[in-house]
Amino acid sequence: MNGLDGWTCTIFRNESNRKSSQMILAAEKALKQLASSCGPDGMLTYVWDKKVRSDNPGYCFKKAGWAVIGRSKDNKKTLLQKPFGGAGQGC
Repeated sequence: MNGLDGWTCTIFRNESNRKSSQMILAAEKALKQLASSCGPDGMLTYVWDKKVRSDNPGYCFKKAGWAVIGRSKDNKKTLLQKPFGGAGQGC
C-alpha cells in the first residue's frame, strides 16, 4: 500500500523488563538466519504515534538502527526502515 517492497513488522509490544531495542535486534538476527533477503526496501515498520507513551515515537527502533523515512497516508504513523544487510546490528 505504501509502494515499498520489504518485510514489515506489523506487531511489536514489549511487556518485559528487557530493552525493546535488544528484542528488535534479536528478532532481526532470527530473520536473517531464516531468509537471505527481504526485498529491496529492507525491513519496514509503522509506529502509531499516539499509541506509544514516548515523546519520541519509534525510539526503540531508532536505537536498533532504524531510520524514519516518512509518514503514513493518514499522517498518524511514523514509517521507519532498516536495510536487511544491517539486520541484528544496532547504532
